[in-house]
Amino acid sequence: MEHMKVLLIEDNPRDARLLWEAVTETRAQEAMALVCDLEWVNCLSAGLQRLTQGGIDAVLLDLMLPDSEGLDTLTRVYQHAPAIPIIVLTSFGNETLGIQAVQVGAQDYLLKGQVDSRTLVHAVHYAIERQQLHQALQASEARLRNLIVHNADGMMVMDREGIIRFANPAAEVMFGYPAEALVGTIFGVPMVAGETTELDVVNSHGMIAVAEMRVVETEWTGERAYLACLRDITARQQAEAVLHQRDEQLRQAQKMEALGRLAGGVAHDFNNLLTAIIGYSDLLLMRLGSDNALRRYVEQISKAANRATLLTSQLLAFSRPQVVNHTSSV
Repeated sequence: MEHMKVLLIEDNPRDARLLWEAVTETRAQEAMALVCDLEWVNCLSAGLQRLTQGGIDAVLLDLMLPDSEGLDTLTRVYQHAPAIPIIVLTSFGNETLGIQAVQVGAQDYLLKGQVDSRTLVHAVHYAIERQQLHQALQASEARLRNLIVHNADGMMVMDREGIIRFANPAAEVMFGYPAEALVGTIFGVPMVAGETTELDVVNSHGMIAVAEMRVVETEWTGERAYLACLRDITARQQAEAVLHQRDEQLRQAQKMEALGRLAGGVAHDFNNLLTAIIGYSDLLLMRLGSDNALRRYVEQISKAANRATLLTSQLLAFSRPQVVNHTSSV
């Protein structure tokens, strides 16, 4: 089992504890080939000092720290340890900052509160692989080709005209075609270095997957080219859609609960007033003779009050929690 040493730079003890628990799970899962060992510091200065000592494979970095904020935090860590991959931690709803961080040097970003052991290990693993890939691009094309072939993400090289020059095995699986069929064809998607793009990938079987594409400029056979990294995020988007649906259902339930409380309060107040009206109406009917001209009017008042009482009873029933009985037959 391979261990990766990860430095967490995070000033929020709660977020640090959640990540520590995720790391602990990696050690408990024997089937997991890679596990993380976590070191935690709560400010940037302490993090830079620890990086100086060496032995760190990856950095989990919160951009909002007591002694540094925003993308400047990432820049300072990158300048201090350019060979170590950095994964930025962002809050839910602030994915834009994570994307900007990737564009200026981070290898990936994770959403706080949504990181489990498998997600963490994979993110760190892929971040390290991508960092190694970046270093290999600067070293030699041969080393680049070797790393691309073994990368878990779909990797493709396009020339300046957008023609595919190379595709790794993961890209073959994603598109459903062998590399020989892909090479020489036009990719058909604009290549913009430093940007993250989502695109639909239709494979040879007609199945559609959503891929997140990141592009860097490189050289291929001595010419300027683009290297595109495509990660299948279909499952992640489906999970986000389910989460959004559950949030919407919760909001609707809360609205109905508030409406029920309002209806119950109104019905209770009306019921008190109607009790008095019915009581006085019955008292008047007892005192009025059967031939009294006012009796018919009092009877109408009593009848209307009783109908209103029925309506308030229905409102009270609506305001109470509904119990649903589930029955099953064998």
